[in-house]
Amino acid sequence: RSQYSGYTPVDYDKDFRGPVTIREALVNSLNVPAVEVLDKISFRKLYIFLKQAGFSLSKPPEHYGLSLTLGSAEVSLLELTNAYAMLGRLGEYKPYTFIEGAENNVSKRLLSEGAAYLIADILSDSQRLESVGIYRDEKVRPKVAWKTGTSYGHKDAWTVCYNPEYTIGVWLGNFSGKPTRGLMGINAAAPLAIRVFDWLCSKKAAPWYEAPATVGERNVCALS
Repeated sequence: RSQYSGYTPVDYDKDFRGPVTIREALVNSLNVPAVEVLDKISFRKLYIFLKQAGFSLSKPPEHYGLSLTLGSAEVSLLELTNAYAMLGRLGEYKPYTFIEGAENNVSKRLLSEGAAYLIADILSDSQRLESVGIYRDEKVRPKVAWKTGTSYGHKDAWTVCYNPEYTIGVWLGNFSGKPTRGLMGINAAAPLAIRVFDWLCSKKAAPWYEAPATVGERNVCALS
C-alpha cells in the first residue's frame, strides 16, 4: 500500500495491479495512481485548476488534500458537465449559459489541445460498456468519450459523455442523500447517458476530433 502522511488510498475493488498505464488507470478509475500523480504535482495546483474550470469549491485546498483528485469535493452536476464541455472543446473553458443562442465570448485555455485530445481518445473506448451489456458498433453509432463516477457509500452515480458537439451529464441518486445499495455510475448512469447521446446524434453524422499536430506515435524498438 502507498501512504501519504497517514493517508492510504485504495482502489474500489481493493485489488493490487502493479504497474499500469495512464490509459488503464483512467478508464478503470484507479485511485492509487491518481493520488500518486497528484502527490508529485501538488493538490494546491489541482485546486486552482478546478476553480478555473468553474467549480465552486467552498473550502480551502488543505481541507481536501490529496483526496481532491478522487472527488472529495461536492460539486453540482452542472459544474461537472461544463468542465467536461471544456474537454469537449479540446481544453477551452467557457462559462455555461441558460439561454439558447446567447453570446458567450468569455473563454480561456486550461489544457493544451494535445492533452485534451489524448483524454478524449482514452475515454472513447466503447469496449468498457460491454461490462454492462452495451455493445456499440462505431460504424453505426457515434463515437463518444465518457466517464463514470460513484460517490462514497453509493449516494451518487453519474456519467458524463461528450464529443465535439455535445456534452451530456447524468446523475442518479436520492435527493435526500440516502444511499442506494448497488448504485454505480457504470451500471446505472452510463446506459442512460449513452442512450441520450445516441438519440441526439441519430439523425446526423457525429463529428470527432482530428489529432493535433502536437500528438504523435512513438515506435518502441526491442533491443536484440
